[in-house]
Amino acid sequence: VMGALLFAGTAAAQLSGTYTVNSAGGADFSSLTAVVDTLNSNGVSGAVTINVVASSGPYSGALEFDEVIGTATNTIVLNGNGTTVSTSGSRTIQIGGCEYLTINDFVIENTGNGTQTRCVQIRDESDYINITNNELNMPNMTSTSNSNMYLYIGNGTTSVYSYSSAGSNCLIQNNETNGPVNAGPYFGMFTIDQNSNTDTDPNKFDNNDIKNWRSYGFHAYYSDIGFEFTNNDVHNTGNTSNNFMYGVYLYNYFASGEMKITGNRVFNLDNGGSNTKFGMYIY
Repeated sequence: VMGALLFAGTAAAQLSGTYTVNSAGGADFSSLTAVVDTLNSNGVSGAVTINVVASSGPYSGALEFDEVIGTATNTIVLNGNGTTVSTSGSRTIQIGGCEYLTINDFVIENTGNGTQTRCVQIRDESDYINITNNELNMPNMTSTSNSNMYLYIGNGTTSVYSYSSAGSNCLIQNNETNGPVNAGPYFGMFTIDQNSNTDTDPNKFDNNDIKNWRSYGFHAYYSDIGFEFTNNDVHNTGNTSNNFMYGVYLYNYFASGEMKITGNRVFNLDNGGSNTKFGMYIY
């Protein structure tokens, strides 16, 4: 196995090739934290694919990717094969200052119920990050804090309104959010960029099922020119709480170019309560 050969040569060998993860042993890695630690410390010298053995989880512990740099040729792909990664801490997966990294087909769970709680956060000028085909689960989230969300592209900690570049050219596609029907995090998904923004490195959100959130299904501030929000379902089916709700909230005042908003369905926000409901709000 290529992974075994690399580690036999030197503890500091950069990764290149295909590797497996199995908590039961007999693979290149026995934990996802070991994978992330190795990527953080050693980096890559070629394209890397890391496959988690199906049903080998759940894997516990936060995964913090720190300046893991790939290229258009030397991409880094983690395939979960439906495996669960879980933490009760602030962020299950945090991606900071990384490039050309894909997180695919995981159940990404955060069991916390405090503040600043997220399944995924992309930050620190990360570029070409793909979050695809995942379940983002927050089963215990009943906190009303506006610092909680399933997915956040932003640099904020205490406050989510940090106007700076966090992620560019990111693809958020084919993900599903799940939480308590009458609660869930304050935001479903949230992306924020620097103000007075005329950059042309837009993020794209496509074909996601965004549900079980408290007040905002999808929220975007100061997106790059060319930002896309397409083919998504945004809803709160079954929710009977009397919260104000915005299905899609887009604040793009300084972007002089276009946004692509098409093919989405926003539905089941009206639960009979007296608070205001907006399907889409563009400001």
